[in-house]
Amino acid sequence: MTVSLRPAPILVLVATATALAGCGGTPPAAATASTPAPADLPPAARLAARAALAQDLTYSATYRFAPADGGSQTVAVTRVRSGFSLALTAGQRTTAAVTANGTTYRCRITPVSSGCAPGARAADPESDPVSRLTPVFTNRLEVLSDRSAALSIADAPTPRGARGACFSVQGIAAAMAPPADPGLYCFDESGLITAAQLPVGTLTIEGSVPAPPSVALPAPEVRDLPAADPAPAPEQSVPAASAGASPAPAATAVRPTG
Repeated sequence: MTVSLRPAPILVLVATATALAGCGGTPPAAATASTPAPADLPPAARLAARAALAQDLTYSATYRFAPADGGSQTVAVTRVRSGFSLALTAGQRTTAAVTANGTTYRCRITPVSSGCAPGARAADPESDPVSRLTPVFTNRLEVLSDRSAALSIADAPTPRGARGACFSVQGIAAAMAPPADPGLYCFDESGLITAAQLPVGTLTIEGSVPAPPSVALPAPEVRDLPAADPAPAPEQSVPAASAGASPAPAATAVRPTG
């Protein structure tokens, strides 16, 4: 979808009309711009235009993610023609959703193990940030570009750290379930998402670069995902003191860090 937001070249036509009038000719009728200026378009139309651009955009971008329950994490997104990846890093653990070669993977990377399992899903997608954020950069764009979607769209202030135009998106009362998470969505002129304030948390862009030729798995393909956290080492038992001997000092269990 191509959206032209440039005004018609009225100044050139006016100049031409003046020249013709000076030569005794009849000036042509004033031209009317076929596309309204951006400020004249309703918010729903402007959001639809930017979301449509976003569907064709390829890039790699890094975002700061502030979960609704507190903390700060990093989200890396890559969109290419043939694939997609979103990786969320919290501490020493990275969880990713990847689509490559027509297959969808869920990946987990920790200091002790890593792997990407085809078809794997979060145990509770509603509370899983990766599951909630992935649609923002994929099928949610189709919803936001559809002006007939059951959504109420309004202009919104641009939050600190973002750029471009921001829109408040809310479900309408007649809709049983909103087709998109309510919140704030920001896009720059190219269609790049620069911020999103959602029930799961807030995304703010930190930087972007051109997309690589393809999306690669961040870890080897495995049948089952590795454990979410390293298993703690068993505590060391202390032999019982022999009769009449002084008791040994109490042992302190040592657990690995990281």
